[in-house]
Amino acid sequence: MPRPTRIVLPALLLALAVGCGKTTTPEANKDKGSGTTAKSGASADPKAAEAAKKFAADFLASVRDKKANPEQLTPEFKKVLGDAAPELAFLATEVAADEVTAVAGPDGSAFAIGRSKIAPRTLLRLAKSGSDFKVDWISVGVKGVSDATLTGEDAPAQFAAQAFLDAIARHKAGHASALLTDSARNTLGKSPFGGFDQGALKNKFDELIGGLDKYTVTGTSKGTITAELPFAGGKKTATIKTAKGSRPGEWLVDGVEVK
Repeated sequence: MPRPTRIVLPALLLALAVGCGKTTTPEANKDKGSGTTAKSGASADPKAAEAAKKFAADFLASVRDKKANPEQLTPEFKKVLGDAAPELAFLATEVAADEVTAVAGPDGSAFAIGRSKIAPRTLLRLAKSGSDFKVDWISVGVKGVSDATLTGEDAPAQFAAQAFLDAIARHKAGHASALLTDSARNTLGKSPFGGFDQGALKNKFDELIGGLDKYTVTGTSKGTITAELPFAGGKKTATIKTAKGSRPGEWLVDGVEVK
């Protein structure tokens, strides 16, 4: 079991509760998560995990060597990245590829961790594509985040929570937004004038964990992930509720509480 990661948070951290204690309706979430909070569904399949590990190791090495191809990404993730080619080129100096581990699920998805002695760890979500895989998400940790928690059937939910924290910490509001259910996105991004506002969503992310550079996943229970957020003057706990998405391996953040 991977050792837990650690995280430092700034002094100004607002208590926030988004959607906690309620389930997203299918209508509100038909494209971005069903609201299901059952077990995530990854399992210990040694052959599938070994195949995922090999693909992940080869892919991360190709990114590092500036040989990765956008065609190795799913259409859904390419949409998040926009112009994928320069993004992959930028990641050449960011990804960790020295040591790779993976877990695989029965639905064709898999999750991998790339580690390095000199760089933050990298997370990958993989989707089955024919006899091989495609990359469905890449998440690079911030400085000080050298490992991750991905354990068995809880891996999809754990991945979603950690990728969400990574995205906010790296000021990638678009990525963080894509990891939310529709219900959570609309709640976090609610404009003072009514309706959804992308700027309001970004501001809420900054209020939530602006300046984040470390965190530690401390627990997982039925799709809810807890993380320790140390900061100057004390510690806070983030409770991140996740919900199953519409695609294999996709889980999304459906609620966040920090206190």
